Amino acid sequence: MSSAPSAGRSGRGHESDRTRRLMGHVAPSRPAVSGWMLLAGPETPTQPATAPALPPTTVPATAVPATTVPATASPATGRSSDRRETIELRHDLALPPTGSQEPEERPDSLRDPERAIRDLLRHGGPRMVFQPQLSLTRLEVAGYEALARFPGDPEQDPERWFRSAHAVGLGEELEGRAVANALLTGSSRPQGTLLAVNVSPALLGSEILSTCLPTDLSGIEVELTEQEALQDPDLLRWELSKLRERGARLAIDDVGAAHSGLRRVMDLRPDTVKLDRHLVDGVASSSSRTAVVRAVVEIAEHIGATVCAEGVERLDDLLVLADLDVALVQGRLVAPPAGECGPVDDLVVAACRNSLQHSLSWPIGSPLGAGPHRWGTSATDLEDLLGRLAEVREWEDLAHLAPLGAQVVHCDALALSLLCERGQALQSLTCRSGRTGAGARLNDRPTARACLDERRIIPLHTGEQIPNSEQQILTGSGHSGVLLVPVNGHGRTMGLLECYLTAPVPWTRRQIRQARVLASVIGPVAASLLDRDPAADLH
Repeated sequence: MSSAPSAGRSGRGHESDRTRRLMGHVAPSRPAVSGWMLLAGPETPTQPATAPALPPTTVPATAVPATTVPATASPATGRSSDRRETIELRHDLALPPTGSQEPEERPDSLRDPERAIRDLLRHGGPRMVFQPQLSLTRLEVAGYEALARFPGDPEQDPERWFRSAHAVGLGEELEGRAVANALLTGSSRPQGTLLAVNVSPALLGSEILSTCLPTDLSGIEVELTEQEALQDPDLLRWELSKLRERGARLAIDDVGAAHSGLRRVMDLRPDTVKLDRHLVDGVASSSSRTAVVRAVVEIAEHIGATVCAEGVERLDDLLVLADLDVALVQGRLVAPPAGECGPVDDLVVAACRNSLQHSLSWPIGSPLGAGPHRWGTSATDLEDLLGRLAEVREWEDLAHLAPLGAQVVHCDALALSLLCERGQALQSLTCRSGRTGAGARLNDRPTARACLDERRIIPLHTGEQIPNSEQQILTGSGHSGVLLVPVNGHGRTMGLLECYLTAPVPWTRRQIRQARVLASVIGPVAASLLDRDPAADLH
């Protein structure tokens, strides 16, 4: 279950602002990247669900008429929102028609939880709403999550109702009724879409759940909620395997929160991994959230699972999630929960389609220094750089790519130094003139010479046993470390890629690999430029 959105995002007063934000992303202008000097920092078919009767319980059942209940819960998880709606409600459960009446006292709180829950069950509750899940690859609704709604003031969220029900011995019955209502109401969903129903580990294997579920579970996704730590993982896997043999899919809810750890994901190998909204909210502006989401996506790919992000409320977050290969999204931005399985917001789909088309078409025809550069991940930065290198025609074009190269390597600055003076000196490239003036003599840079001669990567750090001349060059640049990478192309060595760090920290293997890749793709480009440069003084 997703967590609730903030109160400020739950009312209709934000609809006009939201529409303007979405319209602004349907046809976005392409941001320009400023220029810089080189040495510069940087599907399964669904079966109609039946509505089996719950097994006999201690709660007397009565037929339920059309009832008006205030809808106070928020969309994503069932937590309450500031906006109330009056919803016409009818429960056509298989209950004995013994006459009907409204509860003697509609519970606005859980001061007497047992009475409130029994009263709710007697009148056919809880009410179910459905939130669509948008596929970011197909740009269509892939499924719906069924969410329980309860009467009461805004503080009475579903999690509290279920906790209270378990505390008074009615937890399985309340969960079972929610599943039965979800299957009944959700049976009219569009063909080919999944229906996700929330089930706690405590309900698995119970007679109540067995009675609620149809024999054929094709098109049903059992979403395992994380309200408790696992007491018997082997028993849980066995119960889940029985459901999966009948066609059910498995989803792990709220990964990144509470008991939903990556260990559970690896142990249960679900079909869907659902990201907790606290990882999703603000991912566009948080490198730490981006890193966690990327890691979850990689793990999901390893086990063949799909990643779904819950609680998406901002378009910039949604577009970054798409760039990170999150497959499904749900949240108020996409569509709020409703009493029926409906569509998603057309403007959101248009914005996603535009972003996808932008990724498909760029960088063909795009000038150097322009293009989308918002993701800040190594993979997308490298993809961006490779596309721009294909458009390099002059030395200045190559120099303009230094900051992006620094981002790929995760260093503070990057320089490309070319051999000159018959291979006896190194000359740095700049974005204005293509070459600097006098080059640094290799006699003063014995480590650089060794790097070129032996064609191997060499890291240098201040304070280590390195020649004084190179120590002075490093400290004079204001950096604490440099990674020297030979640049080769067309069968010859042309110079060095110099990656600089300001902090006195060791180079990671990831940085070294990225630097090696960067040098290998720059080499042929630089060789082609040298072949066309009659003034080249390289040997």
